[in-house]
Formats: sequence, C-alpha cells, structure tokens
Amino acid sequence: MGECLIVRRGGESYELPVLSASYPKDVTVTAAAGASASFSVSITTPGRPAEYTYQWYRNGAAVSGGTAASLTLTGLTAATTYSVYCKVTNKAGSVNSRTATLTVRSYLPTYTYTGSHQLIDEGNFNWRLRLLTSGTLTFSYVGSAGTQGAQVFLVGGGGGGGDFGAGGGGGYTKTAAIPTLSVGTGYSVVVGAGGAAGNGQGYSGPAGGNSTAFGAVAGGGQGGGGNFAKGGDGGSGGGGRPFGPGGTDGGNGGTGTSGDARGPGGNGQGSTTREFGSPAGTLYSSGGWGMDAAHTQDEAANTGNGGDSNGDNGMGGGSGIVVIRNTR
Repeated sequence: MGECLIVRRGGESYELPVLSASYPKDVTVTAAAGASASFSVSITTPGRPAEYTYQWYRNGAAVSGGTAASLTLTGLTAATTYSVYCKVTNKAGSVNSRTATLTVRSYLPTYTYTGSHQLIDEGNFNWRLRLLTSGTLTFSYVGSAGTQGAQVFLVGGGGGGGDFGAGGGGGYTKTAAIPTLSVGTGYSVVVGAGGAAGNGQGYSGPAGGNSTAFGAVAGGGQGGGGNFAKGGDGGSGGGGRPFGPGGTDGGNGGTGTSGDARGPGGNGQGSTTREFGSPAGTLYSSGGWGMDAAHTQDEAANTGNGGDSNGDNGMGGGSGIVVIRNTR
C-alpha cells in the first residue's frame, strides 16, 4: 500500500501503484430509509502502466458491481459493523487499500433511566419509550446529529374513590413537543401516583399526583366525593353515587342511577386519552365507578384510572405514565 513494487517481464517493467494510507475512510451512519455509505480509494503514486481494475470487498466477500474507484453501499443493517477495502490491479499485480470500518448505528436511542421503563421498536425507524416510574433519563445516543426532536405524552395519577360515595376522576392527559433531546442531559421525570382510597364512611378520595417531564404537566384526577357527592373531575369523569359508570376516553362520568339523592358524574377533559391522540390503542384515565359493591380492587399501575367506590370503602386510583416517541 505504501511501497512501489517493480516487476520485470520479458524486458518490460511494471510498477504497482502506491495507495494512500488514509483511504478509504471509516464511515458511521444511522440506519434509516435510504441510508447509504460511500467509499473511495486514492492512488498517491501511479503505477506503470497507469491502467487499473478495481474490486471492492465487504466483510471479505467481493461486492457485486463494486469495480470502480469509488463504492456506495445501500441496504445496510442497523447495529452492524462492516469491514470494507479495495483491491487495485494492474499488470504488475494487485495491492489492497487500507481496511475501513463502516458502523451502522441503530435508529433506536441508547439511554439510562433510574426508574422502570420499556423501549419499543415500532419498525419503520420509529421507537417509543414508556417510563413507568419516576426517575432521571439520560441519553447517550439519539441520532447521528447528536440531537433529535421528539414528542411526550403524559398521564396523571387517577383520583381515589370516595368511601360510600363516588368514583375518582381519571388522570388528565397531555401531549407536547420536545424540540430537542440532547445527549448527556439528565431529564427529570415524575410519574404521578394514584390517589389513595377514601378511608372512612363519607370520606372523599384524594387526588392523583401530577406527572411532569420536559416542562409538560398532566394533572392528577380529582378524588371521588363521599356519600352523595359528585364523581371526581379528570381525564375522564368519575361516576356518581350509586352505580354511576365512570367516563372513558375523555368523557364525563355518569350520574348515580338509583335513590333520591343521586350524585352527578365528574367532568372529563373532552378529548381522547389515548397516546398522542391516536384513534386506536390503549385507553388511559377512565373514571371510577360510583358506589357499587362489585368493584373491590385498586386500579392497575400506569393506567391513570380513577378509583372505584363500593359500599364499604373507596378504591385507589392507578398511577400515571410518561411516554416519549421520536417525531414522525
């Protein structure tokens, strides 16, 4: 690669070319639709004759059609490393270029998070990160430019159900743009806790906790009232006492269905409680039911659902969630 070799045959002398020790250069790309990587070989001292053929190799195998002084590779596989070099031939023989390294980064981010989390590869170069408990999020890779825009969806904690009363409101939801996700920045994330159950006849349930991230806030749902008070307001309203159904998908809770002193349902936010306003997918933040002995369980974590009420006591609301996805 760096020395001139002279070959004599039948009175003729031939020389191998001297190739630059700097080419082809190493390349790093991020896997994306249409991603490619280009390489070239450079001759610093011409051979004799200065007539060459070229053959490029990837991971030791000849590249079909790779017979020019430059090469563009497509169809790259994410999270893969390739070795690339070129063999240059003239009548004196062949000489190999330096071996370049092609690194194809995944489009998925790399990060640390001090709480519980789930990273989902959605395909088509899209990803979604669900943060299930509070913590600090720090990215070590978000894209080849070192920054990437994203969106965040937050669900507050559901309000607790009232004792002998009304259902808690589901946590409010919020969608916001994140102009830039930067490497090395520690982002604080709070996932709102669900409101505890109203404890003691006639006690209202506590409100759920707020979820916060990237400057956005989703409020916790209001606790359900005790006795004949109304259902809690929230992402979806809680049901009134007795037997009032909780609202869903941003709707109001139902009024109690029997008795002279029926409690009204709580008010919902009036917009979908699905992630990023999607018309399909998980429904968060349903309102709790007004007093109904059939409802005896606290709401599941990361649902943002309001707690139910039954004839003996209230039920706890579900904690919220924070979801981040790449801009699309």
